[in-house]
Amino acid sequence: MLNPTYLHLSRCHIYYFRFPIPAHLSANGKASHVKVSLQTRNPKEALRLANMLAYHAPIILRSYELANMEYGDIREVLKTYFKRLIEEKTRQIHRDGPLPKEELAQLREEQCAVLDAIKDERNDIFEDEDIRERLLPIVAEQGLDIEEGSPEYNMLAEEYKYALRGYCGKIMNVNAYQRAYGFDDGDRNRYGAKRVTKVHKLSDVIESYTKEKIRANSWAVRTVKSKKADFSLLKEILGENFNIATMTDKEAREIKTIILDLPVNRNKNPLTRHLPLREAIKVDGIDKVSVKTVQMTIGTYYSFFQWAKDHRFVTENFFEGLTIDTPRGARQPKRLPFDNEAMTLILNTLDKKKSNGVIKDYQYWGTLMAIYSGARLNELAQMEVKDVREVQGILCLDLNDDDEGKNLKNESSKRLVPIHSALLDKGLLEYVEMVKKKRRDRVLYELVYDENNGYGRNLGRWFNDFFLVELGLKTKLHVFHSLRHTVVTKLMREDIEQPIVRAIIGHAQEGVLQNSYFTQGYKLKQLADALSKLCY
Repeated sequence: MLNPTYLHLSRCHIYYFRFPIPAHLSANGKASHVKVSLQTRNPKEALRLANMLAYHAPIILRSYELANMEYGDIREVLKTYFKRLIEEKTRQIHRDGPLPKEELAQLREEQCAVLDAIKDERNDIFEDEDIRERLLPIVAEQGLDIEEGSPEYNMLAEEYKYALRGYCGKIMNVNAYQRAYGFDDGDRNRYGAKRVTKVHKLSDVIESYTKEKIRANSWAVRTVKSKKADFSLLKEILGENFNIATMTDKEAREIKTIILDLPVNRNKNPLTRHLPLREAIKVDGIDKVSVKTVQMTIGTYYSFFQWAKDHRFVTENFFEGLTIDTPRGARQPKRLPFDNEAMTLILNTLDKKKSNGVIKDYQYWGTLMAIYSGARLNELAQMEVKDVREVQGILCLDLNDDDEGKNLKNESSKRLVPIHSALLDKGLLEYVEMVKKKRRDRVLYELVYDENNGYGRNLGRWFNDFFLVELGLKTKLHVFHSLRHTVVTKLMREDIEQPIVRAIIGHAQEGVLQNSYFTQGYKLKQLADALSKLCY
């Protein structure tokens, strides 16, 4: 049986080998998969070739990964190595009892030496030893392909003492705990049974929360990336194995303080990218993240811990009330609509470029559909040919997330938008028929999918960075999304009722009447009549 995880059959019945690239190797907009034509239509031959490639692909990726190690990779190597040592030593202590005096004295001596090494900023733990002897078993055990004197090797030597410090402290704590007996009432409940504190690892709870949100399609593509970054920071502050059942307001306040001191682009700035978090926030002369970023990050944690509270992982949401005020004068509109003169210039230039053949189809039709529908960038960019259809005798754009790769901002975004007569006059239906003949799925077929931005990235870039600049209309408050603001402004100034405008642009309705009683929504004719008043 063919394995669908890496064998793919194209429309031309040619088999392709498709293998995922780990997320940390496919950053910065690079491809997330390797796709290679097997140049055969024979399923048995395709399976044979794919099995061979599937065997070699992980080996090649591992070699690349080892040859391009970053600070985070070095940390993971040291954590894996010392975690094994800690587990072995812990089992020994549990089996044989507390460490012998001689071994404990040796551990304390090593702990003092490593603290001196950190203080003196040297890599050799003891002054009469060579750090290379300590690194040799790590390099061998982890299969590291790094040479002595290379940046990766020097980084490993630099970080070793910090990992050793953690190891010494952990073993001494485990050893001391063996003879710590508690007999206070706090160890048992009122029935005399031992009270057990539930353990809910932070990383496990975050994974459950994230999976639920993604499964429910609650987050847009860019939101997922932002949330994952927020949670990576939280795990860095508290530790992946932190038991959130023991969370207190002390940790919450500490998290807020760290976020307030967080440097901009910490992982890219040469002054901070190799530093642990708590050292990076102490570096002077670096701009801190904006108040908006702080607010959004704390908002992420508030929502997460509220979910954790609702699901009985924690008893209290300690991020409740931990808000930060917006600086006076900082509140301003995120986007502004285009005025009549600007819209006339935009429309005339689009038509002129179309006549001269110097504009791509996705640039022309993507912009026009936004101008006459108020739809969001990615709603249009991901729309398929079958989504241009007739409903109740009215031609519509069916904005949905029914197919793989589609994503809407929220439930209210799923809607039918009547096609404006101006789009029909300019030949939208003829264009869609042409796309069908090309056997393309999506209306704006030239756009490619981007993991972080969906299908709309190239259209947004062209409009914001080239088209508006060319017309002299570019400002921080005037971008592609301003077309949506323009549609809303136009409709409201034509005295279109606000609930109808919300229905057209895909915003949630307000009030009990709209949400509880008017559940079937407006007729398409009502929406079409409203859009007919949209004139430029």
